[in-house]
Amino acid sequence: MIIIEDDRIEYDMSYPVGKNMNNLLENTKVFFELIKKHAPKDQQLNFLCRGSSGAIIAGIVASSLSEEYQVIINHIKKEGESSHSSCLRLNIEDFNIIIDDFIASGSTVNNIYEASIVRI
Repeated sequence: MIIIEDDRIEYDMSYPVGKNMNNLLENTKVFFELIKKHAPKDQQLNFLCRGSSGAIIAGIVASSLSEEYQVIINHIKKEGESSHSSCLRLNIEDFNIIIDDFIASGSTVNNIYEASIVRI
């Protein structure tokens, strides 16, 4: 696993995530650029997200990349949460990317990582 940081990412996107759309869209442009810089075009991209904020951000970034990459969004459920499907399509050889809104302590990133490692 590698951690990619960029000073252009504003680590408080506002909550709810759509409250400041300009800020959200500027941050997703940075995500898009970083992914294009680091992700090989011949690999599938698996986005790992949690909650509605993560799903919104993952959808926006995936739509920006869909012409050049095959992107699958995997929604990692919070403990005790359920829905129609909890199937994860992960492969250790794919390019697995955690998408988050960076609102709080980093616990979401850690929880997504822990939940996905169990399933790879």
